[in-house]
Amino acid sequence: FTFHELDAPTSYELNIIKNQSAVIVSSNYTKQIFESLGCNNVHFVPLGFDTANFHVIEKRPFPDQITFNLCGKLEKRKNHKSIIRAWVKRYGGNPKYRLQLSLYNPFLRNIHNDGVDYNPNAIIDAIGQNPPPFNISAHPHFGTNALYNDYLNSSDIILGMSGAEGWDLPVFQSVCLGKHAVVLNAHVYKDWANKDNAVLVNPSGKIDAYDNFFFKKGQHINQGQIFTFNEDEFIAGCESAVKRVESGRVNQAGLELKDKFTTKNTYSKVKEICNSL
Repeated sequence: FTFHELDAPTSYELNIIKNQSAVIVSSNYTKQIFESLGCNNVHFVPLGFDTANFHVIEKRPFPDQITFNLCGKLEKRKNHKSIIRAWVKRYGGNPKYRLQLSLYNPFLRNIHNDGVDYNPNAIIDAIGQNPPPFNISAHPHFGTNALYNDYLNSSDIILGMSGAEGWDLPVFQSVCLGKHAVVLNAHVYKDWANKDNAVLVNPSGKIDAYDNFFFKKGQHINQGQIFTFNEDEFIAGCESAVKRVESGRVNQAGLELKDKFTTKNTYSKVKEICNSL
């Protein structure tokens, strides 16, 4: 069971895939890419909602604001900088809205004197303003799933505009918790996001994934491109999501996702594949 994100598997990666009796991936997009290159032993199995660690609670530290959450390790692949800067242009400094960032990346460490790592320099660079607008909050690493559950529950809208993913658990889990969402209509998002449970934004094209840090051109693994989006279309998606929040804070179609995508179903599909070998 492997998580492959980009669109140009190398000969090294293809050799690994072809030498297995079966390979399971969490994305139909990934499955199709491998199959187009002659790998006929690849199976798609969707992930499931983690009911052991995540559940709906009333956790609204800013009840008078419409709160957006952005998650994931800070990096180019996830389009974080483009997302943040577009949001700042439209909503920065507006007290009606708030953006909460959970972008801790252990590879971008910068320890404060208090011993807490906020990745401050990298996050300030991503925001593009120093000091940032007052309505942006950057959080350090959440040490427990319980704290992360609090964070996911504290938003109204989750932003899922990553250029490449294996599943994007924070966005998926947020939607399952009843949060509204703005989601890129591409790659693995298409396996679970639809017009009923999310505002879909079509990609505008692709760019190289290489950032000379996590993805380096010419390596024997992790080669290819990621999806991008048009800034105006993203903001239009945010405006549509805001209207959904104003009509009702709970995303009912999102809540139904966790009944369809369960860890039990994931296990059953894996077992079925293994038994067929």
